[in-house]
Amino acid sequence: MQALARGLLEQAGWEVGAGGNIRRRDGRPRAFTLITQVGYAIRENVAQTIQQQLRDVGVEVRVELHDGTALSAIWFEGRFEAMLHWWQMPSDPELTTFFAADRTPPAGRNINYFRDDELTKVVYASDRTVDPAERTRLLHRAQLLIADAVPEIPLYTVTRLDAVPATLKGFRGNPTNNGIFWNVHEWRIQ
Repeated sequence: MQALARGLLEQAGWEVGAGGNIRRRDGRPRAFTLITQVGYAIRENVAQTIQQQLRDVGVEVRVELHDGTALSAIWFEGRFEAMLHWWQMPSDPELTTFFAADRTPPAGRNINYFRDDELTKVVYASDRTVDPAERTRLLHRAQLLIADAVPEIPLYTVTRLDAVPATLKGFRGNPTNNGIFWNVHEWRIQ
C-alpha cells in the first residue's frame, strides 16, 4: 500500500526533495492539520496512526486535539482542513441534513460544506416520496454519488455490545441514534 500511495503522490507531482522526507510541489510541502476531540482514546490513537502512515509516504500531518466546545465551533464554522469525528445514522436513513448543498451550518450538518447539485436533488426527492421502493432507489443513488465524490472517508466502526440478562425478553438492539430503549414498551422480565 505504501508503494501505491507513493506512486499516486508522485503522479500528482508531489516529489521528495533532497535531504527531506516531506513531499513538495511548487515549493509547498504536502502537509495538513487533522483535528479531533481530546479525551477520546480511539480517536487520538487513530489520528496518531494516520499521522505515522502518511509520514511514511512523505505527507506531514499535524494533529490538533480540542475540547468538545472548541471543536464544535471550529467544525461548524468550517475552519479545518481535515477532521476525525464520529457519525451515527438516525433511525430514518435521511441524508439531506448531512449532504444537501443548502444544509451547511447553521441550516444543517453538512459540515464538510460539500456541494453537489445532483446529490441535493436526489436527497430531497428521497425525503418527499412515500413510496418505499422509490425511496430505496433514491437513497441508493445518493449513496453512490457520495461514494464517488468522497466528501468523507469512513475509517473504522465501533462495535457496541448490549449485554442483557437472559430473563429480559423482547429486547432488540438498535444501531441508530434511537439507542437501546426504542422498544422498551415490549420488554418483559420472565
